[in-house]
Amino acid sequence: MNATVDDIALPVLRHDLHLLEGPVALDGSPSWIIFDPSRNKYFSIGWTAFQLLSRWSVGKASLLLQRIKQETTLEASEEDVQSLLSFLYGNSLTLEPVSGSSNDYLDQYLASKPSFLMWLIHNYLFVKIPLVKPTAFLRKTLVYVEPIFSVTTAALIFFIGVIGLYIVGRQWESFTSTFLYFFNLQGLAFYFVSLVFIKVLHELAHAYTTIRYGCKVPTMGVALLVMFPILYTDTSDTWRIRSAMERMHVGVAGMTIELYIAC
Repeated sequence: MNATVDDIALPVLRHDLHLLEGPVALDGSPSWIIFDPSRNKYFSIGWTAFQLLSRWSVGKASLLLQRIKQETTLEASEEDVQSLLSFLYGNSLTLEPVSGSSNDYLDQYLASKPSFLMWLIHNYLFVKIPLVKPTAFLRKTLVYVEPIFSVTTAALIFFIGVIGLYIVGRQWESFTSTFLYFFNLQGLAFYFVSLVFIKVLHELAHAYTTIRYGCKVPTMGVALLVMFPILYTDTSDTWRIRSAMERMHVGVAGMTIELYIAC
């Protein structure tokens, strides 16, 4: 006879994992984040999984369900425990794999590797080339760019933008005639340098905003999108930010600094 979930001994979780409070879910329920530092991966879990993991040290599934019933109003079931076990094993979050043999993790890794054709397609479409690990530099220099985040700066730049629009409106023909400048070699060179400069500031805006909210920026570099180079910033650490508004600030920071430059 097969053992039921109640009879299962709960596997030991990896000691390097971090359980963090996550943002409020769309239905208003709290959420949590499991951070795997060895792979720099984040896994979002809900209320039920958090309550189960909070009492995981009891060691047995039957004791776990009993504790949940006694200490919470949650109606956890065997299916919830089995689902959580599958999630933990499937993402290599336990100290040992389901069979107790380390070969399972090796097999899991090999199974996750794409075929050569899929690898070629993926790496043709999108390739990341990390260039710097900027967290220490960004933290040291944040004090110098902090004024950019102030309401006063935003109001001043908006005011300058309004004046600029007024002046352009009065000299529209002169303004549009300057675009012919970009159709010669010197103009194209100026356009290219300006574009690179603006995109660097775009990525720095994402990076500094991430640092400002207490997160780190593991890498910044160049990504090849269908062999076309673009800059990128790794802001995956913002998973730990609970405030939806703060995460939105990180997301729009690049466009905001470009709008500032335009003004």
